[in-house]
Amino acid sequence: MARSNLKVFAKELGITYDAKRLTMYGNYQGYKLVVQNTDNQRQFLATMNVNGGTPQQVELVSKYLNTLAQTKPYVKFANLEANTISISVKSRVKNNIENLREVLNEVTRYCISNAMVNCCAICGSQTNLGMFSINGRCVSLCSSCFEKAQVDLSLAQQEIKVKKSNVAAGIVGALLGSLIGVALWVIVYQLGYIAGIVGFVMAVCCMKGYEKFGGKMNVAGMVISLVIAVGMLYFAENIAVALEIYNAYKGDYDLTFFDAFRLIPKFLTDSDIMSSFLTDLGFGYVMMIAASITSIVSTYKQANLKLEMIRLE
Repeated sequence: MARSNLKVFAKELGITYDAKRLTMYGNYQGYKLVVQNTDNQRQFLATMNVNGGTPQQVELVSKYLNTLAQTKPYVKFANLEANTISISVKSRVKNNIENLREVLNEVTRYCISNAMVNCCAICGSQTNLGMFSINGRCVSLCSSCFEKAQVDLSLAQQEIKVKKSNVAAGIVGALLGSLIGVALWVIVYQLGYIAGIVGFVMAVCCMKGYEKFGGKMNVAGMVISLVIAVGMLYFAENIAVALEIYNAYKGDYDLTFFDAFRLIPKFLTDSDIMSSFLTDLGFGYVMMIAASITSIVSTYKQANLKLEMIRLE
């Protein structure tokens, strides 16, 4: 709903709504405005790159923004730092677009009255400005800063290409990273829950571990990391079940944890226990796949610096 409301709002203002980036951008009240719908954080994040005026006027704008969250309950935060005004407006509330419109109108009026003007987000230049997408994030830059960013990216990509991945070290890293997921799965299981999000954590930790130790994330590294994540989730489920067996029978028998672990196949001959075992695993694997797709793509792009750098307007 918040996403569709933002699209309608952009059309009403006569500015661009970019469905790919869940962002609207364009000139609003004389300023280059960007509003992104961050669904996972349930907020609209509005940004403007501005400077100008006297130091006293800049200070006034900064103080004014800092008071917004106190005076408007739908504002989570607002500040001016490094030529960027950032305002977070709650998107999962009644009249969310009206709230957004109200705060944008107030902020732009205050900026106008204090002689704030559009500028480059990096260097603060007020000339040769354009709207660019940097890794999916829309931002106002001058031509010089954008060109420099492109050169820096190209050099970094070349460095990544010549850098070789150490598969053996990467596997060790993925295994070490997976231990975080194993521990979380067992802890959550002991609390009486099965949290599929742990499957997601397992996959991410494996990839981060592979990249950290292997030196480079590539397609092979992603495949290896996911295979390890799948195997370690199965291992984690077995540990959790073994603990259940151990806790249930240690008072009646001279039983160690390793004895309990070896008894798992016998317990799984019971259809109810096997059904529960497979259900837990299935839920974990489904959530691992469903929740990890975006993270996998993002991790691969970031690891290889395949960042989007294009001019929007």
